[in-house]
Amino acid sequence: MDIKRVSTISPAGLLAKLNQGMNLELLDVRTAAEYRGGHIPGSKLLSLDEISDESLAQQLGQSIESGLAPTYLTCKSGIIIFAAPDDAQRLRNEFPVSLHGQNILTPSSGSSLRRNLEIRFQRQQTEPLVVAGFEDRALMKTFGERGTGVFTSPTAVERDVIDKYRVEVVGRSDEITESFFVVSPERHIKHPAVNTITQAAKITYSNRVA
Repeated sequence: MDIKRVSTISPAGLLAKLNQGMNLELLDVRTAAEYRGGHIPGSKLLSLDEISDESLAQQLGQSIESGLAPTYLTCKSGIIIFAAPDDAQRLRNEFPVSLHGQNILTPSSGSSLRRNLEIRFQRQQTEPLVVAGFEDRALMKTFGERGTGVFTSPTAVERDVIDKYRVEVVGRSDEITESFFVVSPERHIKHPAVNTITQAAKITYSNRVA
């Protein structure tokens, strides 16, 4: 496999590899509030601004040898629009046009996801009514569960959100993404496919951590 063709791995693809017994560790590098709002099962929280050799060693439960740089893989996930059951049934048929004028709960105005949502809605000539912006994604979902408005969450945690907040899917978008990261020490990478992916990832991300 040509490593130039490898740039990302989807959460679904990652979970398939983990289910095959491949020795990979999954770190979620979002904020603690975002992690509480929903995360890939088995992932460990390590915010991006806290990443260091020491914190990686602590989270992975093993020492990282001096001079051995960790490898990063970006895992991008599309987003899902969720709503309370009654609203979801009403909005689902003509999505995304049905969101025009609909109350929506979003991340805070400074977040990249909020900006991407606004750009997407403008292109679709759809204008949902933003009733609140949240730093805490878990709180946003709680309000969504109560019918205050529709809200978004990564596709990777779809089942977790449905089970925990008793909401339903209104629609999906693969054009707007959120990212997760995989970290695996080099000496544990033995499978040829995983080795190919990590080599490609290193080319892109080797300078991310000093």
